[in-house]
Amino acid sequence: MTVSEQRFEEYCANRGYRFTRIELPTSAGRRPDYRLHLPAGDTICEVKQIESGAWEKEVDERLAKHGRSDFSRSIGTRARALIANAAPQLRNFKSENRPCIIVAMDLTWHDHLSYYDLDAAMFGQPLVRFYLNGKPDDDPRSEFGHGGSRQMTEDSRIYVSALCVLHKQDLKVTIYHNPFAAQPLYPYFFPHEDDRHFFKDGHPETAGHLWMEYTGPRTKPA
Repeated sequence: MTVSEQRFEEYCANRGYRFTRIELPTSAGRRPDYRLHLPAGDTICEVKQIESGAWEKEVDERLAKHGRSDFSRSIGTRARALIANAAPQLRNFKSENRPCIIVAMDLTWHDHLSYYDLDAAMFGQPLVRFYLNGKPDDDPRSEFGHGGSRQMTEDSRIYVSALCVLHKQDLKVTIYHNPFAAQPLYPYFFPHEDDRHFFKDGHPETAGHLWMEYTGPRTKPA
């Protein structure tokens, strides 16, 4: 069992959520890790973690040796790789027509699952548009848009409902919703007040780089 899987099971136990391990024959191909039995319905979960790679280890060694270290990194790189690795496990369950989520945990201290890293990983590298002659009136896009390396679009990976960041210090998750999801993960699936939900206020190309926190009701409609 990985560190993130153990933490996920601790989180579920703390919330009182039942879960079962998904067991499939090898011939069935890649499979997700858990079926989470929530009061609002079942959810399919793939649990992943980000561990220190060569770059992180080099930075950590310089810090330990010199007490400081200058460094920079590309936004969204590790989160993008995590999504690309996790999504295929969920794809085989899209026919169940229920939310499929990636649960991610960063074991480093480099904050690879920050809100701006997930924006870049899910919707493309951040870019700023400059208009030489002013912005055209018929251009609905935000000046703060997205470039290449998109992991989620209108017609790709729409079976991934959300990416849930599992915290190291506290038993809680921060949930970043995929605006293109075929099966949305409504906030009442994770209703606990300590679990935070973030959405795009429209299409990422009109909403820009920002996420909007959901503050509405978390009860399932009758």
